[in-house]
Amino acid sequence: MELFHKTVKQYLGFEDVATSGLDSVMSHVHWVYCAYILLSMSPPGVTAGVTSLGDAQRQLQQLLANQEKRRILQKLTQIGGVQRYQDELRQAFAAACFLGCLAVCGLQGLHGFVGAIFKY
Repeated sequence: MELFHKTVKQYLGFEDVATSGLDSVMSHVHWVYCAYILLSMSPPGVTAGVTSLGDAQRQLQQLLANQEKRRILQKLTQIGGVQRYQDELRQAFAAACFLGCLAVCGLQGLHGFVGAIFKY
């Protein structure tokens, strides 16, 4: 049991709950347990010889990163792909700003940041 708690604290952020509401804390604990169960079941993309949870987590992170890179490269090589990807990034920035980044960067700061990236 102690090994389980050490593992979920070390690799899955069990201690990193950033709220004081009981329902939110319980949700965080349940999601950490779900992640532990899924990683322990050798999900697709994790080789059979992986013995530690940390190695399984790293393999999945690498797999997901590679899939995202392939998606981006595929989009950028399509006709009009650069413009579509720029639009996708603008939408992501706008959504992030809408969900809470306004308090951190402000609307003008975000507009300036996006403008600097895409050179309107």
